[in-house]
Amino acid sequence: MTAHLTRRTVLAAACSLPAWPALAAIAPLDLYDSHLHFFTNDIAHYPIDPRNAREDEAVMRARIMNDPGTPEKIFAWWAKVGVTGGTGVQYSGAYKTDNSYILDLADRYPDRIHAEIIVDARDPASPERLRQLVATRRVAAMRLTGFVDGSETIPWLNSAPALDIWAVADELALPVGITFLPPRGTRGALTAVRRLAERFRRCPILLEHFGRLVDGDLSDAHLALRDHPNVHFKWTTNVIDEIKANGRSTSAFLRDAADRFGVERLMWGSDCGNTLRPYADMAADAIGSTHDLTARERGRVLHDNGLAMFTRGA
Repeated sequence: MTAHLTRRTVLAAACSLPAWPALAAIAPLDLYDSHLHFFTNDIAHYPIDPRNAREDEAVMRARIMNDPGTPEKIFAWWAKVGVTGGTGVQYSGAYKTDNSYILDLADRYPDRIHAEIIVDARDPASPERLRQLVATRRVAAMRLTGFVDGSETIPWLNSAPALDIWAVADELALPVGITFLPPRGTRGALTAVRRLAERFRRCPILLEHFGRLVDGDLSDAHLALRDHPNVHFKWTTNVIDEIKANGRSTSAFLRDAADRFGVERLMWGSDCGNTLRPYADMAADAIGSTHDLTARERGRVLHDNGLAMFTRGA
């Protein structure tokens, strides 16, 4: 991001793209980033564990040390594009289930950073640990993440130990984010989510990266979630990039998703820290994708829904 970039130039850049001719009329906008990753090179206080990250371990370690995603850097980007706050999603690639850094940031910047922690579904102590963290720290949501193979049986998501964690989240009405790895969707995984949504109705379920597209689009398993209002979708740069790579209109996709699921269930997130693109470009793409929404709907997706979700317990 260049030093002279402002909210106006972000919008101007978005408006220069043929699919988004009307964006000049909607500036300025407030944004809330519901999905980004903070990380620091202060490994003395916050040790890293880059094993099994999406990047080679040496590459990941070098990026953490040479280009850390600290609040000082990201707040400057936010100021230039109009982001008022965001949800720091525990960065599994750097820290696995050690949530120390994101929890400390949430304590340090309670009005700007909301913490979505990761819990280990394999650990029988996790349910009680989650309950204690919610009681004593600024936990806005919890996250479950792992690999999927097409089956509906997913140990880190719906095994007996995982269901114990779900029960605590449901009792506390704590939002639960779900990220499927590798970055592809499966009907089986989405069907597993539907069954969880039927069982646990008090905790919002956040399908990160829209639950991953299936063959580049919404699948019948996505659409089966329409009747489950506790399931919400993060509209992230990953999804936007995939749709664009397939030569499709992101604004048409988002309009269709809003009509199918309800605009109140959609929220933007950059995936900054994991998606390695200039932040201003990601913000411009997000704004451009709302071209076919009304002004009220645009505000819901880009700001209001995310802020409301992650400040529920504040």
